[in-house]
Amino acid sequence: MKNSHLKELKREGIVVIDNFFTKKICDKIIGQIDNFSMKEKVIKKKDEGLGGDLRVFGFEKFSDEALEFSNNNLLLKMVSDYSNLNLETKSTLAGKVVYENHKQTNSGGDWHRDSDIKELKAMLYLSDVNSKNGPFCFIKGSKDFDFKRRNKKYSFLRKIIYVLRGLPSKPPRYKNDLIMKNPETVKKIIKVTGNAGTLVVFDGSYVHRGDVIKSGVRYSITNYYSPVLKKGIVSSIKKIIKKYLLKQV
Repeated sequence: MKNSHLKELKREGIVVIDNFFTKKICDKIIGQIDNFSMKEKVIKKKDEGLGGDLRVFGFEKFSDEALEFSNNNLLLKMVSDYSNLNLETKSTLAGKVVYENHKQTNSGGDWHRDSDIKELKAMLYLSDVNSKNGPFCFIKGSKDFDFKRRNKKYSFLRKIIYVLRGLPSKPPRYKNDLIMKNPETVKKIIKVTGNAGTLVVFDGSYVHRGDVIKSGVRYSITNYYSPVLKKGIVSSIKKIIKKYLLKQV
């Protein structure tokens, strides 16, 4: 990991690093995903007419190689330096997107931000990813502008969190038609292709999504990072939420 990688992440909100893991290790993790036996932990969810990828959260509990990726100190330092916070890996997600004829399938649903504040992820391509099998798509500079947000309701808990943070009342979810009809926005879209072992570190507060898969399959694992909270801080947050809920009664 080079200083130039952190500089690029700070400048662009995304950095792509080749050959982060060997193909041999990537193939081993693919085998673990395909042979995963705890079917009740596999999530397949459609959202906004898209999604439908197979997901297993907490995959680091079932794979030594995923655990190694989850605990990678160089990655933890990079995302912590970017955020100016002490971050830890909350969960490592194993993902599989498969092309199905006459179906719109991708990873993550339509265009969105994970949050309106910095939210870091590190995604490792386990298989070769080209323009056809669902590459990660990212709109450069999108932290500096917004689009019309979809009329989609927050969950009750997320609504509480957003009220406490003073963030916008509508979730940061966007229709593809709205994005694609603006030529200047289209120019800012990058589609990340790369061989197995390619690493993509990005700030989820930028607008992004997985492209609709048109052929083949795409495998990946993704670290979700969150701040390390001390027990006293956690207790204080719970008290704030409880106080807010009592006011609503």
